[in-house]
Amino acid sequence: MKKKKIIFIVVIAISILIACGGCKMFINGNYVSVKGQHLNSYEEASGGSMTGGHNALSIERFNDKYALYTVEESTWYNEDPKVNEYLIDVKVLDDIQTIFTKYKMNFWNRKKFTNMFVTDGASYSYNFAFDSKSVYFSSQIYPLRYRSKLEKIDDAISAYTSDMKLLPGLIVPQAGGDYMKYIPAKGSVGIYVNQYSRNIISYKCVNDTEENVDYSYQPVIRCLSDGAVIYSSEKQKDATVYANSDNDGSIKLDQRLDVGIYELNIGEYSCTFEISQPTQ
Repeated sequence: MKKKKIIFIVVIAISILIACGGCKMFINGNYVSVKGQHLNSYEEASGGSMTGGHNALSIERFNDKYALYTVEESTWYNEDPKVNEYLIDVKVLDDIQTIFTKYKMNFWNRKKFTNMFVTDGASYSYNFAFDSKSVYFSSQIYPLRYRSKLEKIDDAISAYTSDMKLLPGLIVPQAGGDYMKYIPAKGSVGIYVNQYSRNIISYKCVNDTEENVDYSYQPVIRCLSDGAVIYSSEKQKDATVYANSDNDGSIKLDQRLDVGIYELNIGEYSCTFEISQPTQ
């Protein structure tokens, strides 16, 4: 009887230790169960440095054969990003999920990796989106035992990049270049398209005057070659663009745009933008 009592006490003690360890683990990182789920997208991004720039790489399931590989780069705060998009073998997502599972990254969700803080230093974030769950974490510094595992994801992606197919994209502004004809004139109010990625058209309404401007709009996108309506919103919206400022807006499309020249209408304002096949 005494022996059973001792065993019982030992079991209780071990259970408490496990519970405390589990509590600590949950405090440092919120466990997310993704058992039986498939990885549908992966994203790594950096931002928050002194320059205010932003860089991101995302891989999103496109169909049974390919995934959409998107790279966004901007050096300065509020700079229109440079975007390139590719089709990559969808198996890359399986390889990323294998690494995710092997190193139990579902325990890293919202985890605090270090107490160190770097003033004006960039943060590096990772997001894994599964069928119904997601795992996200971010840090300025990743200790070696974590960083070495994240580098294995980079290695897995690199194994597929040589066979990627570059997709048509938005012709972006270059100072003094031909694209400047698409930018609103100085001292006026107008719109222009500043980004196209993952089937999303992003635009700015620019007010380069000394007065606030109210406007109502129902976004419409047309292909200028045949007049076909690519997108039309049934809902009217109201907005104000303040003096010497700009508003950001975006439109999610159901399909990728083909090479061509398009017109975007936002109320009384309109602009053209061009989708072209970029060079490697």
